Amino acid sequence: MNRYFQGVSLGLITIAIGLGSATAGCGSSSSQVAPQSASPQLPELGDPAAALPDGAQWVVVAEPRRAFADPNFGRLLAVLLPERRLDSWKERYAIDLRRVDKLAVGAYEDGSLLVARGGFDAGEVVRAAVEAMDLTETVATTPHERAAGLIGGRRYLLASAAQDGLVLGEGAPESWGRLLRYLDGDPSAVVTPGLAGAPLRELAEAQAAPLALHVLAPLDLPGDAGVGVILAGTEQIALTLAPDGDSRVSLWLSLHGRFPTTIEDNLRRLAESLAQEPLGAALGIGEAIPSLRVSLHDNQQTVTAELSLTTARLARGLELLFGADLWRLIEPETEPPEGAN
Repeated sequence: MNRYFQGVSLGLITIAIGLGSATAGCGSSSSQVAPQSASPQLPELGDPAAALPDGAQWVVVAEPRRAFADPNFGRLLAVLLPERRLDSWKERYAIDLRRVDKLAVGAYEDGSLLVARGGFDAGEVVRAAVEAMDLTETVATTPHERAAGLIGGRRYLLASAAQDGLVLGEGAPESWGRLLRYLDGDPSAVVTPGLAGAPLRELAEAQAAPLALHVLAPLDLPGDAGVGVILAGTEQIALTLAPDGDSRVSLWLSLHGRFPTTIEDNLRRLAESLAQEPLGAALGIGEAIPSLRVSLHDNQQTVTAELSLTTARLARGLELLFGADLWRLIEPETEPPEGAN
């Protein structure tokens, strides 16, 4: 049924948040822009993270080409997205995930938006979407290719920005209208970046990581649970994952909010407790505890933690957790019968 969007959105988002949420346990739910050879009729959107409008509950920023090119980081990606699946997906959806330069994904209250650039022909992707739509509302080719329609009862919109920039939307966030007017050449339709007001943005960017997750809405954790008590004052979260030499991966986590003076010790205890759980043991967190560094900033309003994990151990843990590969979650081999749970 919903095969096109399952492929495009879940495939790209898997790169961005699959590792982060599995490693740190703080993922959220939900769903592409500067060209290498820009068409003179179309504006440049530049950094996808800057093109993504404000109002997102969480934002993922990823550099897939860079991540896949690193042999160390690539070992983890191979567990989640095997080569054979990527080749098949490229042929079906006109995008090779290994060649996408940069993407940003935002989850909004009324939909999701993905902005990506580099490594694909946006026109081909839009045409592939039209073929997958159950009902086509709009198809346009000037000043650039655009399509809107229904897939599996949900509304999707795709728009090209020059040759290798793509916007993919699901649902109907109001802020998309301004972005689309900008794509049509309206200079007054200035997009306010979704991360413009994020207090952790600069700290996360300083990590120079190919994968970053920003949780911009307060967490809704149960107050009577251990994690809920420790993170009760958290207002925003940033997480990055990056290669750390030839055999390790660096996990960096930052929390912004109101914290007690004991927050550093609380986070260390939380990490030690997680290391004793099956998830933590599978991912090798216990072995990484000696590398844990926790520090406070901004008068205790920001706390950061960094952990160095063994790539081989983390890869084995991900394989154990997810099985052969995640593709069965992206494109199931069979559709469940109607009425099945």
